[in-house]
Amino acid sequence: MDAAAGMGGMEGVGGMFGGDVGPRAGKRGPRQDVVKLPVDLEDLYKGGSKRIKVTRRVNIGVGSNPAGDGVSMREEPVMLDVDIKPGWKAGTKLTFPGKGDEAPGAPGGARDLVVVLEEKPHPTYTREGDDLVCRMKKIPLKEALCGLKVTLGGVDGEPVVVKIDDGRVVSPGFAVRAPGRGMPNQKTGARGAVKVIFDSVQFPERLTQAQRTANPKRRREVALR
Repeated sequence: MDAAAGMGGMEGVGGMFGGDVGPRAGKRGPRQDVVKLPVDLEDLYKGGSKRIKVTRRVNIGVGSNPAGDGVSMREEPVMLDVDIKPGWKAGTKLTFPGKGDEAPGAPGGARDLVVVLEEKPHPTYTREGDDLVCRMKKIPLKEALCGLKVTLGGVDGEPVVVKIDDGRVVSPGFAVRAPGRGMPNQKTGARGAVKVIFDSVQFPERLTQAQRTANPKRRREVALR
């Protein structure tokens, strides 16, 4: 079973993507086919509709051999509308009864089709629950000591700005939060935070002569702050 996806109101133009196809393991419940649907983090934030074109296998004609010997099958396209709610997470499953492949020799005996949402990698954020995490690999020593300002693109289309201007010194692992700028909670609608983590501080390779001969008292004052 194959599928192609596009945003609601558009033709399926997202390219082909495979899924874990076949009957669901276990003794209970109907057999299922599974298709994975990759979506952007922004789509999971705002919700919306995606139209999926699924290609499934169906029997040709009626009265095929139940044993499956010499049974002829053909591929049939099916269009499905997937409604994504704001705040849904990767792994969310939506079931479409009878929209999967038919069993060979059993016309009309189609399996259920399960669409599983996958989160596409984001260039800035990784998701932790309702929080969005951005990791800054290196910041200059001067900014770590004297303060800094970071501006990021928000999933809601508005910039996210975090500042450190209160005298705190940034050390590896230091984190600062922007509350209410993360993902909406599925139940309450309240948004999580954007969390910026500074992984490391970039030290200069060497000091100039003027820096090395600076007033020792002044250096001690700076170190103690």
